[in-house]
This record gives sequence, structure tokens and C-alpha cells, in this order.
Amino acid sequence: MKKTWSIIFSTLGIAFLVITLFKHVPESKPTFREEAASQESNRNNEQVVEFWELYNKATDLRIAGNYQKAAKYYRGALQKDREHLNTIYYLGSMELALDHFEKAEKRWHSLIDQNPASARGHVQLGTIYSCRRPDNSLFDLTKAARHFEKASSLNREITGPLLQLAKINILKRRYAEAEQRLQEVTQSNFRSLEGFFLRGYLAWKAGNTADAQRHLDQSRSIAKGSEKFANVGEGTTNSGEDPMFDETGRCALFSSEIHSLLTTNRSRSITERYRQFEDKLDAYN
Repeated sequence: MKKTWSIIFSTLGIAFLVITLFKHVPESKPTFREEAASQESNRNNEQVVEFWELYNKATDLRIAGNYQKAAKYYRGALQKDREHLNTIYYLGSMELALDHFEKAEKRWHSLIDQNPASARGHVQLGTIYSCRRPDNSLFDLTKAARHFEKASSLNREITGPLLQLAKINILKRRYAEAEQRLQEVTQSNFRSLEGFFLRGYLAWKAGNTADAQRHLDQSRSIAKGSEKFANVGEGTTNSGEDPMFDETGRCALFSSEIHSLLTTNRSRSITERYRQFEDKLDAYN
């Protein structure tokens, strides 16, 4: 019995000693690697917060039409996250709106380098290369067509690339190809003012006055706003939604000429109207 109690007291004594020793062991400090990882995590969190503050400010300025300041904030956001595709895309759009063609081209090439499936990146590059402005040294319809074709193959829902390809076909006098593409445009987007106008032009050139008048009347009806969705842009999808920023309409091939012909001198005959349009086309060659 004494032996049993002796064993019990010895065991309790050892246990007490072990607990006492553990209490006096100093708490281990985080290693250098653990400390560095913690600091890096905090920096990343701060970067994320700063990025979204800059991006949201840029978006507000873009919507308000202040492209100069919007570009500044998009550049700041890109400093925080160089791989954010929307930031790259919208910064390119701001550069184009400010007539910084080379800078816009650089941004959109960066976009498709990171995301080769970016239809909107190819659309915007096609827009730059088809923008016939005295200060745009990048004008190149062959390059433009290549990017519009790529955009169309990546996203068959958007009609903008097909419309621009049809315009290039018209400039190169490939009228059958142009008509085929314009049919697809107007079937998918019944609000395509330019699509109907150009189909009327092709019908007029082919001597089909009745079809020419019908298509011209349709485009004029849209231009007058009598259609419910007359103000929807040419970059729309089949659903009528516009997934891409478009401050680039002024750069689209002979868009301004078409709109001008539809909204002025309404008393002109169909022949007078399309002959005047043809004169404007000659200026592109």
C-alpha cells in the first residue's frame, strides 16, 4: 500500500514539475518568413483598396465625360494592378477619345496579349486602324479588317465588326461581300441605321430603286427617332445590349457622313442623296 502511494506521489510530482517548466518557457516569436508574409498580406490588402478607389473614381469621370481626368485615374489604378483587363481597356478608350492613337494602340495590344479571346480589344484596334483622321498615322484598312474579322469570330453576337467589314468591302468595291454582311447586320440588329442606309446604297448602285428606297426609308425612320430604340449604337448585340464603351463613333468609317445625309436636306431625291454619299466615298481613296 505504501508503495502504491509512493508511486502516485512521484507521478504527481513529475507532472507538477513538467507543468511548471512549460509555464516558464518563453513564447516563441514569429520567424522572419512569417513576419514578411504577414506584412506582404497587409500591403496587398491596402493595394486592393487603393485600386478600387482609383478605378471607381475613373469610372465616374468617364461617365461624366471628363476623359482627361479619367485617364489619369485609370493610369493610377493600373499601377496597383497591371493585369486588370477592364482598366487596360478603358484606359485605351480614354487615350483614343483624347486622340492619343499610339497610346491607345499600345493599351489594346496589351489587352489582347493578356487575353487573346478579347473581342472588344480587337474591335478597338480595328477602330484605330480604320480611323481616317489627319493626325492618325496608324490608318491601315488591311490591319483594320484583320482585327474586325477576329472580333467577329470571337463573338458572333456583336454586329459592329460586321458593319465595319462591310464598309471596308464597299471601299474596295467588293459589293457582294458587303451586301452579305449587311444582311446579317440588319437581320440581327433591326435598329442599325447605317446598315440599312448602306443596303440602300448597294441596291441603288445595282439599279434596284424600290429596295433602295425601302432601306433608305428605314434608316431615315431610325434617324428621326420614330423607332423605339433609335438611339442604340451600332456596336449592339442581338439582345440590344452594348457591352463596350464607345466614344469611338466619330472614328468609324464614314459614320458622320451617313448621319449628316440622313438628318439634313430631307427633300433630296434618293439619287441625289446616294450620289453625294458616293462623292464622300471617293475622298477615302
